[in-house]
Formats: sequence, structure tokens, C-alpha cells
Amino acid sequence: MEMSQMRTFHTVAETLNFTRAAERLHINQSAVSHQIKALETELGEPLFIRAKRGVTLSHAGRIALEYVKRILGESEACANGLPAPKPSFEGPSVRPPQRRPSFTCSRRFSSRSCGDTRLSN
Repeated sequence: MEMSQMRTFHTVAETLNFTRAAERLHINQSAVSHQIKALETELGEPLFIRAKRGVTLSHAGRIALEYVKRILGESEACANGLPAPKPSFEGPSVRPPQRRPSFTCSRRFSSRSCGDTRLSN
């Protein structure tokens, strides 16, 4: 289950209309349908009852919506709770060279052993 699928599901549940949800999300209706279908396949339950005049939430959809609301809320709280990155005017960051171990691991040749892995200098 991906965040984009949860946002799409939440928007369709609010609007009860795939086309209006697509407009709100600035994606096409086909993408909304695919995301909802993928979510329903993953969960093994239909989330919506489709009718000629729109959709309604199924029983599983109502349950899923409660979880999705909490997850999206927590995600937003996390994003809002983190401090903004500090701008750096020192140029690009340079990673220090990584130190390599001074020994190699081998199961055949060794001057020392460590468990079932042999170490040689």
C-alpha cells in the first residue's frame, strides 16, 4: 500500500466520484481507477460499490478509510513536526573518504580465524 494510493482512496471516499477525485488530485480518471483497483486487489476486498450514478463505500472501504485517515494524519504531522532543512552556503557537501578494513575475509586462507570466517592481513 503506497501513500499515493491512500491519498487517492481518501479523495474518492470524500467525493464519492472518480472523476472529481481525479480533478482534485490533478491526475486523470484512469490513474485513479488503476490506483483504487490495485489497492482493492492488495487488500482482497472491494472498497467501493460502483453504481451508474457514482460510488459508495463498501463495508471494507469504511473500515479502511478510518485507517487511511489516521495514517495520512500521522504522515502530515510528521512532516509538519520536522524542522526545515538549514540552507548551506558553503557549497556542495563533500563526504569524507570511507576507511576500508585492513583485513580481508576468506574461508580458505587465513592467519587468524573468527567463528567460521577466517581473517587474513
